[in-house]
Amino acid sequence: MTDTSERRRQPRHRYQVGLTFQYEGQFHRAEGLDLNLDGIGFHSGLDIPNKTQVQLFLTLPAGERVATVGVWGTIRWHLEVMPGVYRYGVTFEELNVDQRGAIGGYLADEKLHDFS
Repeated sequence: MTDTSERRRQPRHRYQVGLTFQYEGQFHRAEGLDLNLDGIGFHSGLDIPNKTQVQLFLTLPAGERVATVGVWGTIRWHLEVMPGVYRYGVTFEELNVDQRGAIGGYLADEKLHDFS
């Protein structure tokens, strides 16, 4: 795993919400860990190589509403944290205005706390 703490440009926020991602034409569920405007961390039972592009579908609770935002990202690193469970660091590809607004709005929620 590469130490990204010195390169991180945005603080990480807890994102303990399930997400869906597409890999090799199949949809898979994963457990979100942290999120910022640059990328996301999550756990999955799949062993996906670094530099793989994936499409992610993020669930963003906003009060009584829930938004789902589709984004593309690239797996920058992964680590097997226990047998058959992998932690991933994914960098988002360029976000459009709507994607950036939805993620930024979720991150601005006063109930969230940084843990960078």
